[in-house]
Amino acid sequence: MAGGLVELAHGDPDRTIVSDGTATYSSAAFNERVNRLIDANRKAGVTAGDALAVYASNSADYVTVTTAASLGGVSPVPVNVHLQIDEVAYILGNAAVKALFVGPAQAEVGRAAAAQAGVPLVYTMDDDLERHIGTGDPVEPAPETPYASPIYYTSGSTGRPKGTRMSQVMTGVPVDAVVSGMKKQLASNGLDASTIHLVQGPLYHAAPLGMANFTLIVGGVCHVMPSFEPEEALRLIERHAVTSSIMVPTMFVRLLRLPDEVKGRYDLSSLKLVIHTGAIMPTDVKRGMIDWWGPVLVDGYGASELGVVCQIGSEEWLRKPGSVGPCPPSPWRSSVRTVTSSRPARWGRSTSRASPTSTSATSVSRRRQRASTGRPSSSRSATWAGSTTTGTCSLPTGATT
Repeated sequence: MAGGLVELAHGDPDRTIVSDGTATYSSAAFNERVNRLIDANRKAGVTAGDALAVYASNSADYVTVTTAASLGGVSPVPVNVHLQIDEVAYILGNAAVKALFVGPAQAEVGRAAAAQAGVPLVYTMDDDLERHIGTGDPVEPAPETPYASPIYYTSGSTGRPKGTRMSQVMTGVPVDAVVSGMKKQLASNGLDASTIHLVQGPLYHAAPLGMANFTLIVGGVCHVMPSFEPEEALRLIERHAVTSSIMVPTMFVRLLRLPDEVKGRYDLSSLKLVIHTGAIMPTDVKRGMIDWWGPVLVDGYGASELGVVCQIGSEEWLRKPGSVGPCPPSPWRSSVRTVTSSRPARWGRSTSRASPTSTSATSVSRRRQRASTGRPSSSRSATWAGSTTTGTCSLPTGATT
């Protein structure tokens, strides 16, 4: 594998690196598992430049499959588990995936969708996945292997779902270069190999999956919740001394509704960073969480194809309630322009929509106004903010717009 994880696999091979309450992998075991899966996919005909889809519930193996895909140059396509056969089939065909990995609970729908879309390879994430991994060799991928970021599909509320890439993560650039950039980006928020991350949201969403994979690639630890339960989240934070997580406001509402004796039962002092995103945060909920957890909350305002556009920490927010903060620096901005200007998109579509300055300023201003009045805000306003700085977005060969 690449980056901090391979270093950890050699330096501290027995350290638990991924767990979901059922499956637990040490750093050495996870590193070998990822490497075998990269090689198994390659032998099956899924190679750099292709895409594979994951239609499954949260698990440690969800992270295994997506990490192996990205580090092997294959774009992972997470699929919402609530979609049905025709909807899943459309995404599989649109993204031109070569393989589908399905959870046991999603196997019937997933296999029917794969047959409809003409996907040649389907693996159920049980013994079937183990047999597939067993066909691969545990060789480290070449450092020049191109990194492939995930392709996230929009909800399709204005028509068919659209495939997007997170522009803050490079695609088609050697893995080692991407890992170096990730380390810089995560370090700006105090995240490094000492990070112990708790996944609480569905991994088919951009933020939970992105942070899980980033944490592992730089050598941190990732604990995956199959689904969010308020008291179980508190228990896991205390048990694993969790330092970071990504959450949405509804999770905070459910946590705050717990009885006081339950809230006081767990030691949460290990927390250093809790990013919240996905919806506007009610002022009283945010104040309640800061009073309880301390100034560890960071509002990350952005979109699936952009990553974080603006962010604000707890202390600054307390001085400016309702603000979403300034645009954070990104290690990708200058290099993205260089790479994409010399390499045309494979499907001829750019993410550019409008001026990054005017659109971003307008979107943020509208959200601040809505926050101060308490009116609901649509997350769509962030979709186009600053998109011209990201250059071109490309999907695998054969994918359609």
